[in-house]
Amino acid sequence: MFVPLMQEWESFSRAPSEFLVDGSTVVSLGRFACVHRATHKRADLAYAHVWDIQNRKIERHRQYIDTLALEQVRRLLPVHLHGAPRCLNG
Repeated sequence: MFVPLMQEWESFSRAPSEFLVDGSTVVSLGRFACVHRATHKRADLAYAHVWDIQNRKIERHRQYIDTLALEQVRRLLPVHLHGAPRCLNG
C-alpha cells in the first residue's frame, strides 16, 4: 500500500483527529499533508477512512479524499475553483 505512495509523493503524513465507532464500523477523520515528487506542490486535505471489521479483521476499507485537490497538486498548472481546498504553493 505504501510503495505507490512513496513513489509518487516526496513526503506525506496522515494525522487522524477523530475516531467514530458504530457496531463493526470504524471511521477515522483527519488531515493528509503531502508534497508531490514531480511538481513539488504541497497540499493539506481532509480525509475519511471507513473500516468494516468482522472477526477482528478488516473486511473492507474505503477512503474518501478530495481527488480534485490531489489532481491540482499533480499538475504543473493550477486549477482554480471556488471552494477548492488549499494548495499551499502553486
